[in-house]
Amino acid sequence: MPGLDHTRLDAPAEIEVRIPASASQLSIVRAVVSDIAMRADYDLDAIADLKLAVDEACGALVAAAEPASDLLCRFVIRAAEITVCASAPTTDATLLRQNTFGWHVLNALADEVRSWVSDEVAHIELVKRRAKAADA
Repeated sequence: MPGLDHTRLDAPAEIEVRIPASASQLSIVRAVVSDIAMRADYDLDAIADLKLAVDEACGALVAAAEPASDLLCRFVIRAAEITVCASAPTTDATLLRQNTFGWHVLNALADEVRSWVSDEVAHIELVKRRAKAADA
């Protein structure tokens, strides 16, 4: 299948994936984000970074998620960046601490990272920008 048509990305494209909040299901999210980044013409290093960042973010959410709940991942694809918004219901937001090794990994792999809890739903959002031609 062809890559994304960047001339048509004035309005962002969105993809949503809902899976059981279980570590055994995270390979689905990794496959989706990898495919999205490949179609958006990200280089191999950026694809690997994005997969690792999404895996780390979703793994943290799964660890904090209520039993038998779902993990929701929304991918927003723009011409210059991919934003990943992942969320899961939680009753223990303290599991999303930002002083962990995993949080440092997220910050190293993504261009922007933030997390918050709203109405007992934990959210992690990360942004990965496309490398500029001069940077490549």
